[in-house]
Amino acid sequence: MTHIQVISKEAHKILNQVDGDNISLSRPSVVILKVDRNNVKKIEKIGHDALITLDSGEKIIINQFFNDGTYHSENSLVFDDGESKLIWVQFTDENGALLENITYNYIDSIDPLLYQDDGTASPLAWAFIPTAAAGILWWANDSDNDYVAVAPPAKPATPEGFIDNEGDKTGIFPGGTETDDTTPGIIIGPIEDGEIPKLIVDGQEVESVYDPDTGTLTPVNPLPEGEHEIGFTVTDPKGNESEVSDPIIVIVDTTPPAKPTAPESFVDNEGKQTG
Repeated sequence: MTHIQVISKEAHKILNQVDGDNISLSRPSVVILKVDRNNVKKIEKIGHDALITLDSGEKIIINQFFNDGTYHSENSLVFDDGESKLIWVQFTDENGALLENITYNYIDSIDPLLYQDDGTASPLAWAFIPTAAAGILWWANDSDNDYVAVAPPAKPATPEGFIDNEGDKTGIFPGGTETDDTTPGIIIGPIEDGEIPKLIVDGQEVESVYDPDTGTLTPVNPLPEGEHEIGFTVTDPKGNESEVSDPIIVIVDTTPPAKPTAPESFVDNEGKQTG
């Protein structure tokens, strides 16, 4: 069972809260589901209702979420992951137009989603869009005016290390290790069929090649000298991209030690004259 809380947009008060899988709306409301967004498999629009399916197979129905059987809604859906993170699930833009994809947006509180004293929607909600996009759902079909949203891939695990194929020391090394290989193979392991991995170096995507045999993602162009934070994302066949994995540190060092100075002298330990 999922904890569901319904808050009136007009009165700013809790209208209902249950531990269950079905709830009905009768006035403009913010619906808060205590679920981790990474556990959401899909969101469907079935007539007036919103159907949220979790990876566990649990289905949560919000009756009368959508107006007049269309995608427009005066209600708002928010996920609470239990770690003081609220995520607003945005279906339309500020003009009420259906988005090609649904965007997850982190919010500090539900206040911007509530109505103001004059009964109008707060414009502050839309300020979250450019800066707080946290993930994307894509409409999977639009038959009979019903829509299905498919969750993006989960955040990948941290790379296990890297493979060094250059110099005297080659092999598999953990993060935090120096390497003279400017194109180390980052070990990300196997990925799902149809998924495309992207290498992220110091916060920027770099061109890379994935080898399914070794499970490595290797930059095409040499990395510059120095310390780099390296992670990756995966994109599913629908174009939904995951969050970036936690990074590992790779230290590229191809500079040989400086030429040593000439020997100062020598020590003779044999014969009559030593020193």
